[in-house]
Amino acid sequence: DCEFLPFGYARSEHRVGSTCMQVALTLALSLALWLFSLRTIPTTGTSDPSIVDRLWSILPALYSWHFYLRMPPGSSGHSRALLMTGLSTAWGLRLTWNFAKKGGFSGGEDYRWAEVRTWFPGLKWEAFNLVFICLFQQIVLLACASPAAAAMRSGAPLGLVDVVAAALFAVHLLGEAIADEQMWRFQSEKYRRKRQEEPLGPYARGFIESGLWAYSRHPNYYCEVMIWCANHPRTCVPVLAQNACALRPVCLQLLMLPQVVLLPVFGSGDRPAAELDDPWSSFPDTSVCRSSRLARRYRGLVLAEVSALS
Repeated sequence: DCEFLPFGYARSEHRVGSTCMQVALTLALSLALWLFSLRTIPTTGTSDPSIVDRLWSILPALYSWHFYLRMPPGSSGHSRALLMTGLSTAWGLRLTWNFAKKGGFSGGEDYRWAEVRTWFPGLKWEAFNLVFICLFQQIVLLACASPAAAAMRSGAPLGLVDVVAAALFAVHLLGEAIADEQMWRFQSEKYRRKRQEEPLGPYARGFIESGLWAYSRHPNYYCEVMIWCANHPRTCVPVLAQNACALRPVCLQLLMLPQVVLLPVFGSGDRPAAELDDPWSSFPDTSVCRSSRLARRYRGLVLAEVSALS
């Protein structure tokens, strides 16, 4: 028996075969990504995990299509799996385009890895790279796609829950696209003014405070988490007592939490961390200000823990 409990698949031979095959492929891919990241050690003295960042928007859609294409013809869950796969594909195409637009596929690593690497020097970083970056994140990506596989076990026709969940998915996908576009235009204009040596004006603070960003410090992250929360009620609620489906959105939130609360540690790409402390405290008493102050308090706890582990 090869049932993989956290993904809640049925015990039919076909479904178990598809499940085990994808889990095995994901574990093999995690190891391959880690080995590939080691290629930079001879030249830089450390591994480069950027390949994982570049696959983030691609793999969930591929996993979903694998589950869908492995379904028997005429399967009762065919329509639901196709709907979920289509939504995952739309998410992947948009995020891949946004990542490419910002030069994500042009080479180099995310500037935040350089900071994290100082927390785990030497072999500690290589272990962190293997366990957290290559293995854990691949499991999260597989978990994001697993509702399409869980749909194979559902014999119920498409209903109101499917419509509501699909609508929530689409609304938050649109919200994420709007937030990313607002950030892109803000950053583009800010750097254009810097290159032309023009007064920065409303761009002087360095970070956006208008549009969706006036209501949340990270509206794109919020929409990202809600997208995958919306993808789960159709498959997880009926079998919640039998599996750990609900842990998948939770894992995604835990994965994004450090990126949200540690912005004052990392800086904002063009501004070092020290320059971001005072602007946070000078904000008016808004939700943005309150979340940023909480981030600074949490940052102190995290840095103390990292210092103890180093």
